[in-house]
Amino acid sequence: LSYGLGIAYALQGALQVVLRLEIDLVSVERNLQYCEETPQEEPRSARVHNVEPAPLCDAWPDAGRLAFVDVTLRYRPELPPALRGVSFSVEAGERLGVVGRSGSGKSSLVSALLRLVEVENGAISVDGVDVRSVPLARLRAGIAVVMQDAVMFSGDLRYNLDPARACTDEALTRALRRVRLCAEADDAAEKLKEAVGEGGDNWSAGQRQLICLARAILRGAKVLVCDEATSSIDAETDGVVQGVLRERRATMLVIAHRLETILDLDRVLLMDAGAVAEEGPPAE
Repeated sequence: LSYGLGIAYALQGALQVVLRLEIDLVSVERNLQYCEETPQEEPRSARVHNVEPAPLCDAWPDAGRLAFVDVTLRYRPELPPALRGVSFSVEAGERLGVVGRSGSGKSSLVSALLRLVEVENGAISVDGVDVRSVPLARLRAGIAVVMQDAVMFSGDLRYNLDPARACTDEALTRALRRVRLCAEADDAAEKLKEAVGEGGDNWSAGQRQLICLARAILRGAKVLVCDEATSSIDAETDGVVQGVLRERRATMLVIAHRLETILDLDRVLLMDAGAVAEEGPPAE
């Protein structure tokens, strides 16, 4: 009887091990499925759709001309297109506003431009160069982006402005003063040492957005994208942002939801159901 009870306990333990193994193997199966079946971003230096790499000058993009030609984009094969035959161009130094209802395809323009999602049809060019022929790292380094949700890192203000440590203290100070985060009388060196918590939680929403704008200024890119960058900030901070944008000598793609944001722009594009419905000066 004692031996029988021992065998029963051993079988019970073996059964638990088998069940645990089965659960773990299901987890392994799911991980393999994600690795093999989930679409992945192309390697940062790879060609896309057999497009040959383009020879680029060191200063590319040096003008900032944008062109979308019959662009169709969908996020998954089974979903309807997010962009449907979109065509428009932006001249060097022109400021284009993009407006439309939620789901009209405004942010999808940014995804297509930065190749966060590869286009299904059509082409996008920057200074006459098809973006599919440009390595991802080079493409994204040439375009400055200020998003609706400010991206902040734990550390100090200097690290958040210049993670690569490529800018001088003077350049950092000028950027902070342009966005009014550092007054002339302030000690710039001490300002750059100010702590930034996780996600920038010790800074207000407006201050976080101004830090991201200063970061974009430091990039010196000829193309600046603002994706509803002022939707969650107060009117005073919005005024600072608009003032900085008016001073910038760069091609701008401004996705906006406030009327005040587009009044000073050169041209406005109205998106509807993934297509361009209208375009023209803001006064129209």
